[in-house]
Amino acid sequence: MSRDDKCPCFARYAFAARQLGTARLGLFDSAILLAMPPELTIDPELRSLIPPLHPKEFEQLKENIIRDGCREPLSVWRTDGKLILLDGHNRLRICREHNVKFQIVETDIASREHARLWLEICQAGRRNLTSSQKAMLWQSIAERRAALSRSERARRGGLAGGRGREKKTVLPTFLSKGRIRAAIAAESGLSERMLRAARKVRLKAPDLAARVREGQMTLAVAYREIRRAEHKQKLCSAASLRSKRLAGLYDVIVVDPPWPMHHNIEEMTNFDYPTMTVAQIQSDVGTRIQRHAARDCHVFVWTTERFLPETFGLLEAWKLEYTFTMVWVKDGGFQPRLYPQLNTEFIVYGRLGQPRFLTTKEFQTGFAAPRRGHSRKPEAFYETLRRVTGGRRLDMFNRRPIAGFEEWGKGSSVLRARPPSVLESTLSYGQRRARG
Repeated sequence: MSRDDKCPCFARYAFAARQLGTARLGLFDSAILLAMPPELTIDPELRSLIPPLHPKEFEQLKENIIRDGCREPLSVWRTDGKLILLDGHNRLRICREHNVKFQIVETDIASREHARLWLEICQAGRRNLTSSQKAMLWQSIAERRAALSRSERARRGGLAGGRGREKKTVLPTFLSKGRIRAAIAAESGLSERMLRAARKVRLKAPDLAARVREGQMTLAVAYREIRRAEHKQKLCSAASLRSKRLAGLYDVIVVDPPWPMHHNIEEMTNFDYPTMTVAQIQSDVGTRIQRHAARDCHVFVWTTERFLPETFGLLEAWKLEYTFTMVWVKDGGFQPRLYPQLNTEFIVYGRLGQPRFLTTKEFQTGFAAPRRGHSRKPEAFYETLRRVTGGRRLDMFNRRPIAGFEEWGKGSSVLRARPPSVLESTLSYGQRRARG
């Protein structure tokens, strides 16, 4: 049986030595010190590169060391007259707290940057790491390798120009990012998609990268957080809002149609706002959506139990893709004879293009809120939309001003008779799209 088989720690050290390549490693067969040298130095920066153990894993390690002793040696690096601990911080802590003897193995490493790389490669061999933690480690390993390679080639760089000619320094030709990523993926057993995500998290959000590395967050969650932030910045940037304002385009459109609530069309004037037939709603609102919806647009259409089937037909006529229906549960409602009380209203959601929500956390299709007068929609609905969507928002046929929304329609408190954009009459549909 080889020493690697007897001692998993040696296997990880040998693995690190093989991976590091150009570093001066190899003193694994040197004499192992049996004493507990007090001069071992804990380097905070190197220690921070080690993903922490889960509390249960630490307790299990402590129990094993107290019962069987410290069977795996601690790896140290001698530099500037000090013995700096590279690997074995948890074991050292347990041994010192419980007066357990330990062994050390001295590793010869060329520089501090090589020490960082050696340590991360060694940690990448741990079996208790999640795939997210491994992806962050391997992406860091790839970046350190590239930096060391560039530094080494620059140090050696330069080609002799021959007799009578000056020596010219020439930068080496590197592999493409795609080929480097493919090589790391094959070496680590991880997908290139995970490594791309890890690279983006490391570049865009170092705080999230640290949390992933420590096992407090998955890589997928961190990546989604970054994508949401980028999407929000794209929607809400001053330039984007200004461009859409000039073109009269909106990222979110809420429609509260003035449904024909009476069978007799002559009685439609009984409401405190004018009503419209379904055909009129289809034509008028459809024209507005065609003119004012951005390329990727959320559309929410309020409807009642009676007009729910017609609403699905409207979405189809407006070329919107139906996705889900939200339900407002009210604290009361009209109850027809021999039928249950109608204490719900519906918001049918359709989308144009491929709009994305900023977040789906606590975004539910059902919500309860009290009534505040006829056709007055609950503030809870608008609070949700302000949280999960960005960009310009339009509320058509609303009954009151809503924070974060521009208003238009016959039921609006402003009673605007003109379209939302001053330039609507002068810009064609294609021009508005191009300018948005």
